[in-house]
Amino acid sequence: MKNILVLALFSMLLSSCAPDTTCVDFKTGVFEYSHPDYKEWKITRTDSLQKEISSKSGVEIISTIAWETDCKYILTYKEIKNSKNTDLLGSKIYVEILETGKNKYTCHSKSESLNLDLELEMKRIE
Repeated sequence: MKNILVLALFSMLLSSCAPDTTCVDFKTGVFEYSHPDYKEWKITRTDSLQKEISSKSGVEIISTIAWETDCKYILTYKEIKNSKNTDLLGSKIYVEILETGKNKYTCHSKSESLNLDLELEMKRIE
């Protein structure tokens, strides 16, 4: 019984020392959407570029990222591969990270030109 209490206290101490995630933790990495409608998309992000690839259609969207704050950024479509829908080039998506968790975050994405206004969860996969 004593060992169990010591182990429980040690586990609580370790978890309370773990750093909280912030928006900065999600500026780079490989992500996917939690929502089943968008599960086919894999997102690879560096500090200044984002690449989205559909596993179903093979469409690849490359966007620049302009960080306004640690939690707000603007995606601008720069290149679209494997699609004839090139009229989206130059379109902007305004994104705000609303909440962060261990390996995920919730964001609000809005674009008038794309008729987009969504709140989605993104999961880090790499």
